[in-house]
Amino acid sequence: MNKFKDRLKTARKLRGMTQKELAQKAGITQAQASIYESGKRKPSLDVLVRLADGLGIRVDHLLGRQESARPLKLKDLVHVAKTRSYSILQNSPQTVQLYIEQ
Repeated sequence: MNKFKDRLKTARKLRGMTQKELAQKAGITQAQASIYESGKRKPSLDVLVRLADGLGIRVDHLLGRQESARPLKLKDLVHVAKTRSYSILQNSPQTVQLYIEQ
């Protein structure tokens, strides 16, 4: 299993971001974000740091060295619910639990 691509995509979706929005925050193109999420390529160290910063999480989480990312706060979940047509709860309960502040 490629933890990086899975964690990148999950973190982005749970934050209600599109690939384009993440790309803008990380200073890359949407095409690059798509390539990283597909697992076709791995980002440079510089881009890895910018992706993590854009998502508000630690690089260790994206690399699979830390199980939980910075938790989403309730205001983040409300923002996702208001601005996106899909439900955050479409993810498995274990995935959602990793990101929701307890």
